[in-house]
Amino acid sequence: MTPHPHDTSYDSTESFIEAAAEAPAATEGEFVWYLGYGSNMNPKVLTGRRKVVPVESVPVRVPGYKLTFDCPGFPFVEPSFASINVRPDAADPVPELHGVAFKITRAEYAMIVQTEGLHYGDVHVLCHPTGAAAQAHKPFYAIALIIKPPYRRAGLAPSVRYKGLLVDGTRHHALPDAYQAWIQSLPAWAPTTFRHKIARVVQFAWAAPIFVTLMGLRGVNRAIRGKDAPPPRFINWMFDGFSTLVWVTYQYGTRYVFGNGGEVEHAAMRTAKL
Repeated sequence: MTPHPHDTSYDSTESFIEAAAEAPAATEGEFVWYLGYGSNMNPKVLTGRRKVVPVESVPVRVPGYKLTFDCPGFPFVEPSFASINVRPDAADPVPELHGVAFKITRAEYAMIVQTEGLHYGDVHVLCHPTGAAAQAHKPFYAIALIIKPPYRRAGLAPSVRYKGLLVDGTRHHALPDAYQAWIQSLPAWAPTTFRHKIARVVQFAWAAPIFVTLMGLRGVNRAIRGKDAPPPRFINWMFDGFSTLVWVTYQYGTRYVFGNGGEVEHAAMRTAKL
């Protein structure tokens, strides 16, 4: 497996290649090492909502990558969700990525991919255990989900609710204090005006029925073809069209009527080239 060219934590390319070559693969028989860096770090989401019960959980850092919020959600409700991107410059104000590597079954991983959304791809990243886990584990590979370039949208903040899931997740897994503090310092969006609250109602009124219908189609597909079966292409197209409609409507309409629905200027909300 080829090491990532943007990893800046090694003294030389040779030392990185050596570490990468010795690192175990992301899959071990029926199990997969999956990297959680967003809300899935929070056990209330991963186990409580998704019913995924990891065999093992290891706090890690991931050289060469950083946390971003360029996965668009719904303006005025959940403006953005977490993703990752390359971190080519060690002086980047966004710190090196930290997260939690979970050892889960292949079936559980397939379910996560299905429920995270259709706009994520996957990448194998080299994880370095942190804290007490560094004594028990050598670096190993894990699979991380990353928003595909055509679907990224920069300049959006997570909601207060979503940011809270990350804050609690980093605390639960005892990620480094400095990283926890950085997560806590991130801006988050919340309705602050009466117009914002009206916008949320309007957004739910027209978008929720469409979204629920599309999710229902995915549920029917999983019931008929199996829970690991990918959705048919036409469902992907419908989701793409729905996402485009949501943001075009905001960009050229509702933002002028109701105000800012989640836009913010912050280093973590910018999009770098992959």
